[in-house]
Amino acid sequence: MPPADRQLLLFQRWLAEKLPTIGDAEHRRLLELFASWHVQRRLNTLADRNPLTSDQIRQARDEIRLATAFLAHLAQRGHSLSDYTQADVDTWYAGGYTARRLTHAFLRWAMRSKHMPALTVPHRSTSNPAPVAQHQRLALLRQAVNREDVPLQDRIAAALVLLYAQPLTRITRLTTDDVLQKDGDVLVRLGDPPAPVPEPFASLLLAYLDQRPNTMTATNPEAAGCSPAAGPDSS
Repeated sequence: MPPADRQLLLFQRWLAEKLPTIGDAEHRRLLELFASWHVQRRLNTLADRNPLTSDQIRQARDEIRLATAFLAHLAQRGHSLSDYTQADVDTWYAGGYTARRLTHAFLRWAMRSKHMPALTVPHRSTSNPAPVAQHQRLALLRQAVNREDVPLQDRIAAALVLLYAQPLTRITRLTTDDVLQKDGDVLVRLGDPPAPVPEPFASLLLAYLDQRPNTMTATNPEAAGCSPAAGPDSS
């Protein structure tokens, strides 16, 4: 018999101890399937080529841990994997993309296996490029506020990127329901709780909403549109 891979045996022992601690029976069933048909299958393939490393086992454990945490996140929002929505995944990744990136494996497996509807899993480079310096960011924000020769929807999108570090894929899904006014303040729902919008960007955002016809839609045909990337002439 070929020698057993020590790291693989350690992972299997860890998994056998981990799964019984999951109280929700449906969550435990999904995680057992994910572990068997994705995580362990990948580890077996890797072990056939070379001995597994501790980093490979650490990633496998983290994939299981994050899948467990994601299912708990859905339960807290009153959802299951079968009625999971784009808002659920956006809120999850808004809590820290880099720390939760390994959730990709579980979500893509669940979509391929028809355990959940096909939705967009965000992708973002984690190569840590040099950030924009503060003085550069402020200069770009001033242009977004003052450049009246630039279409207003482009200035709004630029300000959302510069103020909140939001990817364009998230900005294009915003609707008028995501812009709130409370006690004289303007808020934008990018996660929970909504983020305050400072002046003069708040006035620009409200002016943009006033320009849009009531019939405009964003990515959701049931919602009034706000998406800056869609442009004022989209429908």
